[in-house]
Parts: sequence; C-alpha cells; structure tokens
Amino acid sequence: MPIQTTLSSFGWLGWFTHPALETGDELDDSGNYGTMDLIKALEWIQDNIEAFGGGPNRVIITGESSGAVNVLSLLLSPPAKGLFHRALVQSGMVVSTPISDGEASSEKVLLRLLVNDGTTANQTEAATYIESMSDAEIGGYLRRKSPTDILACYEQKGFGMVIITEVLEDGNVIVAGGADAFDSGAYPNKVPIMVGSTKEEQKMFLYRDPFFEGKEELNQTVANYCSALWKANGVDGFARKVSEHPDQPDVYAYQFNWGAYIEDGNSPIPEPYDLKIGSAHSLDIPFFLGNHSFNVFMTNWVFTEENRPGREALSDAMMAYVAQFARTGNPNAPESDLPEWKPWNNGIQEPKCILFDAGLDTARIKMSDQELTITNVLGSMKAEVPEPLYSEVFDLLSSYGTTSSLSEGNE
Repeated sequence: MPIQTTLSSFGWLGWFTHPALETGDELDDSGNYGTMDLIKALEWIQDNIEAFGGGPNRVIITGESSGAVNVLSLLLSPPAKGLFHRALVQSGMVVSTPISDGEASSEKVLLRLLVNDGTTANQTEAATYIESMSDAEIGGYLRRKSPTDILACYEQKGFGMVIITEVLEDGNVIVAGGADAFDSGAYPNKVPIMVGSTKEEQKMFLYRDPFFEGKEELNQTVANYCSALWKANGVDGFARKVSEHPDQPDVYAYQFNWGAYIEDGNSPIPEPYDLKIGSAHSLDIPFFLGNHSFNVFMTNWVFTEENRPGREALSDAMMAYVAQFARTGNPNAPESDLPEWKPWNNGIQEPKCILFDAGLDTARIKMSDQELTITNVLGSMKAEVPEPLYSEVFDLLSSYGTTSSLSEGNE
C-alpha cells in the first residue's frame, strides 16, 4: 500500500538565512530549514510506514501551491534521495534563490527589527548600528526575537501571505544552481511525476479585489492570460524540460477545468461564482482528495446539489488515477474504463496533458496535444485583446510578479 504525504509551506522562518546564525555544519547553515523538516518527516515515514500498512518503496509526495514548491524542492535535494518514489505537483512554480539573495532578505529584516523595537530611529541608523555588532551579538539578537516580531518585518501580499526567499541554492540541501538543474538534468531525484494547474488559477487572487468591481471583462481577461502563463511556466515548461532527460521517468500533466467560466452560462457553478471564482487556484484539491467540504471559503459557493453528480464522478476518476499512480508510477489501471492518461511527449501534436472537467451529471475527461509557452500565450493576448484593454492587462500581469515571464516572451 502506498502512503501519501502532503507538503505545505513553512513560512518565513523555513528559509531564513544569515551569516551570524551559522554553526559550521554545512546542512545546518544551508538556510533550507523548511526543506530539512520535510526530509526529516520522510525519514520518519521510511522508519514507520510498514506499521501503517504502507510500503517504504512506494511513497508519494504531494503538494499544492507553496506545497508544490516544496515537492519540487525535494526533487532538487540530494539528502532526500530514496525517501520518496512519486511526486504530484499541483499549481506550483519552479523556484530557487541564490544564498546571497536569502542573506540580503534577512539583512532587511534585521534593519526593520532594529527600527521596530526602538533601538534605532530609522534604517540608515540601523545599518550603522549593525556595523558595530559582532556576529555573536547579531545572532543572539535575532534569536531573542519572536516569530511575530520577525513576521512584522516582511512585505505582505494578501491572503495571509508574505514575500520570502525560499529553496536556497546552498549546494548541499539543494543542488548547486537550484532550479537550473531541471534544465541540465542534474537534479538527483528522478521519479514519475504528475504536474498540473487549474484553468483559472488567478481568480482566487482577484476575488473580492475592489479594483475589479464592475469590471467583468477586465477580470476575466486578466484571469485567462495570467492563468495561461502560470501553466506555461509551472506545468508545460517544466514538463518539457524534465522530459528531455532520458533517465527521467514518465511525466503526466493535467489541467483542471471544472467550473471554468463559460459565456453561454453553461458552467456547472451558479452565478455569480462562475465568473468570480470559476476554476480557481486550489479548487482541484477536494477533487483529488474526495473531501468535498475542503476549503469551505470557496466550496460553499460553488458546490451545489445540482452539480454534485458530475463533480463527484470527476473526483472519483481523479482519485482513481492518483491511487494507481501511487501504486505503480502509472495512473492507468489495467482494464479501467477511464480514458488513458498518456505521459507528456515533447513531439509536435503528441500527447501533452489530460483535461479534467465535468457537466452537471457526468465527468468529461480527455487528452490534449496543446502546449502553452510564454511566447504563444503573449502572442495570443496581443492578437485577441484590443487596446486599451491589452495595455491595462499587460501592466496588471507585470504587477502580479510575471514580469520576468513577460520580458522573456517579448525578447
């Protein structure tokens, strides 16, 4: 029996690195404390899994959003080798950060701490004050601060999230070069992978943003293209990279489309949530887990008795695929009546991802040979969105942290 471990984010202390905190141990000094916690959890599973009826050679790790970043980080982690054997990456992004950037971030926190507790009047004075402190004094000062004190020094970005550096390229817990290893093939943990996203990822982040009040066309256009860029980066681009390597086992990509807004009003989600929420970030979680009360913030609005038959049929199918994948590394069970989920193929018009959808009564699942790239998403937006809407959407996408993607696509 396989055991599934779901990974989530560890927050601002999970990757807090500063030279004054170093101990001389290369693992302890990596700054990747969140990743090391994950590794310890997986070591515990290896030691105890048989007592729960599981198999130590059939461990699947899964994570959504920041949890998906954690799953990807374990693919890059030499100490995690052999601790897991399949990976499910839900709505993630390939992320890694140079150690120098992590240290620069923690230095900003130190400056703000000194101002916040009244030690100095401003950050200019704080920088001078730090120069007079020894590493031992800085380390002691940081360790005396509470998590609340430290959290107050980070930039907030809504939904209870803060901007942090994570998955630090230390060369020990994470391979040197970090995420570049997915391009070169130097990542140590090559296991069968499922990777996917929802069709309207961005809608969760746009929901209740007063800026979009009464601007339905702008809302939908931003959601469409930002979510497509998310797929181009975090799913299709990743699947293409790792599938290039002959020692990488099969990669199975998906797109979760249930509830996506349809202009003719045929979405299974009732108004106004078909437009406001649609196939939003995290909505695939209850379908994969079969827990239809998960995330009641959204599910209370989009799950109805009328759409229950179709969504439960889709959930049953998605769970069956993942259960078989956990057992064997292949989501297709012998003699199953489900559509075959074919692995990603880099060839033109070859299988790319499976589409998960359902009407009110039945599941609708099929393979697609379409691949999204940054270039073709931006090209489509340029061709399909008229001015002045195009410029407004482009500026908003840049402000959502996709600036590097947009620049790459415009080269």
